[in-house]
Amino acid sequence: MQQDDFLYHLNLDYNKKMLHKEFLQYSKTLIPVYQPLGQSLNLKDLSTEDNWFLDQEDWLINDINDDRNIDNLSDYYDTNSETYRIYKLLEKILHIEMALPRFGVLAKGKNIPMHTDLACLAGINIIISDTAAPIHFADYGSIDYKCALINTSKLHSVPAFDHDRILIRFPIPSTIDYNYCKQNLQHANF
Repeated sequence: MQQDDFLYHLNLDYNKKMLHKEFLQYSKTLIPVYQPLGQSLNLKDLSTEDNWFLDQEDWLINDINDDRNIDNLSDYYDTNSETYRIYKLLEKILHIEMALPRFGVLAKGKNIPMHTDLACLAGINIIISDTAAPIHFADYGSIDYKCALINTSKLHSVPAFDHDRILIRFPIPSTIDYNYCKQNLQHANF
């Protein structure tokens, strides 16, 4: 298998400083990741690794669709924001209606164990922090990235690191797979 079966580096134009400013604006709404994309979890369907997500306080996200029933990104983010601009660009490139983006932070010195994402098969991550741990795939190894399409259907983890790992994630709806997204991004020269 090749690296781009797991992660596809993107040449996406974005303003990291603006994204960091927007992260700080929404960081007060960060919650532990144990209800991916607002879904209720059925504990008997979770593997041992997935149960980690239910009892941890170190991987935090702002789940903007948690209990507010937000269906439109413009109801939450300023339409002049960098987040909104990237969101609309990705919808155009991928020819899909995107899931709502979320900021996330993994506390320094903490890791995320091996898992597959429960609510999507792919996502686009942009690292906002100046330095960050790589993503590690069980069947490939570690990959450093700044902006990438991630194949979240593959077993992956994030090792502990000496700084907080801050990112913005643009999850792809669960009906769309990684290869479809990768092909559209390649076709658009991203």
